[in-house]
Amino acid sequence: MSRWGQNFVFPLFTVTAAILAVVFWLWPPLLVGLKQYWLWVLSVGVVALVLVLLLAWRGLLSPARRYDLLLWASLWLWLGGWLNVFFPEAPLFKIYPVYFVLLDVFVGRFRFAAEIGFADPRERELVETLLRQWWFSAPLWAGIVLLTLLFPQRYLAYPLAVSVLTLRLSLGWVLGED
Repeated sequence: MSRWGQNFVFPLFTVTAAILAVVFWLWPPLLVGLKQYWLWVLSVGVVALVLVLLLAWRGLLSPARRYDLLLWASLWLWLGGWLNVFFPEAPLFKIYPVYFVLLDVFVGRFRFAAEIGFADPRERELVETLLRQWWFSAPLWAGIVLLTLLFPQRYLAYPLAVSVLTLRLSLGWVLGED
């Protein structure tokens, strides 16, 4: 596993969110220009999403990269869709990229005691039971992430769906499932 894979669950998504956080916090005038090109930003997300789905369907991506690229595409869709609805100076543009970076770094760094194992066998059993639930499946939560992009007025839905998907995938990877 590479150094990036050890520290980040979704490296491309996290680095892009970090760049967006820096832009939103340090260069607000750049956001005015970005708002003028919201349709272009939205198009990048759509093209990336179609590419991810095509590569995943053909089996050319590992599960980790598939979800990384899916979240990366959804980040562009989120940005393009919300630039059309909210002002670029809105707090959500400043807070959410920072949240995504912190979420990924925290989950990637601590991976729920993956290296030392579970302290109690019942913990592992509980996680396995949770992962078998239909409502906690990774494809379902990936679909929910994409579905939340259709409702920009529900500004908490997207980060919550990304959080649940990140948690779900990390728990699955700790137990060795793809």
